[in-house]
Amino acid sequence: MCDTKDTASTEGLDQKVFVPQLKMMGRHHVRELLEKYDVGTRIEFEHYLSLWRQSIGIPLNSYETGPTGSGMTRQLASTSIWVDNLEPSDIRSPCSSHHSTDAGSGAKVLLATILKDSPKAALLMEYWEKNSKFENEQRGALISLIARYFEDNRIPMTMAASYQLEREIVERFPTEKLEFYRTNKRGKLYNKWRNSNGRFNKAVLKKTEKTDTSRTDIALDSEKDAEDIIRSLRNDDLSAEELDRFWKACGNYRLNQIRTANSTAEIFKKWPQYKTPSGYRFIEFDFVILNRDSKDPSSIWEAGANKIIQFLANSIKDKELKTLIKSLDEDMEENGRNATILWLLHGFFVPSNRGTQTDINGKKKITKYTIRDSQQYFLYLGKSAQQVEQWIEHRKSKGTAIQPFLFAIAESLKEIGEVFVYFDDVKFKFYNIIRAMDICFKIFHVFNLEYPNECHMFWTFIETYLYNVKSNKSYTKVYELKDFLKSGEN
Repeated sequence: MCDTKDTASTEGLDQKVFVPQLKMMGRHHVRELLEKYDVGTRIEFEHYLSLWRQSIGIPLNSYETGPTGSGMTRQLASTSIWVDNLEPSDIRSPCSSHHSTDAGSGAKVLLATILKDSPKAALLMEYWEKNSKFENEQRGALISLIARYFEDNRIPMTMAASYQLEREIVERFPTEKLEFYRTNKRGKLYNKWRNSNGRFNKAVLKKTEKTDTSRTDIALDSEKDAEDIIRSLRNDDLSAEELDRFWKACGNYRLNQIRTANSTAEIFKKWPQYKTPSGYRFIEFDFVILNRDSKDPSSIWEAGANKIIQFLANSIKDKELKTLIKSLDEDMEENGRNATILWLLHGFFVPSNRGTQTDINGKKKITKYTIRDSQQYFLYLGKSAQQVEQWIEHRKSKGTAIQPFLFAIAESLKEIGEVFVYFDDVKFKFYNIIRAMDICFKIFHVFNLEYPNECHMFWTFIETYLYNVKSNKSYTKVYELKDFLKSGEN
């Protein structure tokens, strides 16, 4: 328990030092304020002031004063919060940390902690710094960000916690009002957490570990005339050339919106061009913005396909897949041969993750993903269109996210002709499986989606080998195969 004298409080009142000033003062101000007091009192005051400032997200060392007042500008742009009804004497016992405890309500999560720990918070802070206000889009993004923080960290949100966070939002962003976040007893924060907690039916935004950096969290400078360009995009009379030009001209603005979106459904509503039969073209345009140095994956694949077969022949243990390797023939149709090689890769990249499944009695059990799971969550092979639809409906019935995947209608891998990419009920058709895989991969990156757990290792290999994109997760097996393919290149 913290305990110290409050002799400095009276002096603070005489010097007109109140809570706002305590939030702004630097260490030299402490010396000036307490110059009449003994060294012991100065030490205690500065110690507890430092602890309190740390607890509200404004470290004492973070404030820099100057004759131009630039320190104030920097502080307003920080991820700090303000504290309710705090008197100067409260600095005597600032024993709270980033997660203090409220009786009966568990961990108290501060807004400063959420903003500091979320990679996407930087975009909101940048918008606030430029405009000194939020629009509905930014408010929605902030609400989603907070709900996601509670969910990712498995922290149950209470209504008391949501009330406190609402007050912190209003204090941190002075032009905001409680009415923006509270429309009923529960409020938008609590409702968002309740509605999103384990109930994602659409493809979900990537959950990035605190130690990771999402590729699309790289700062993008939105085009100044983006709003005018978007109005032009809504013109039905645009030629194909004009449509492409306008689309590329507001790419940064659009990708910034995608980063803060609640769901892909929200993105489709703002950018309906993605859902057209040729929507994959726009996905490719956006991917180039994020990965300008990316090479043609088809040429890399073609150059390494035979070596992949050679490696897999000596590495796969599954008997059925070993038989499938022996059936490979260079005279096979290109699509069938490539589909078979891709299918075989899952036999080496055996899933190491575990998932939860529900049995016929409704009981949940933890199960290890299989090679078959990995294969089907990458490429589902159906004997009829009806079988494919039943597979999709089955996955929807589980109430979990359906991440992008490929499907084809054929009796066997060798007979594959048309290949489709499924993405939130949008189906793009291709006649080349490498091309289809290319678009599927780019969807993951443009929309900042997580790879399915069932085939995460497979997609990580595709990411690093075909696109030379640094992955957020590493696997020994991915390194082994890449090292084998790299050997003998020179």
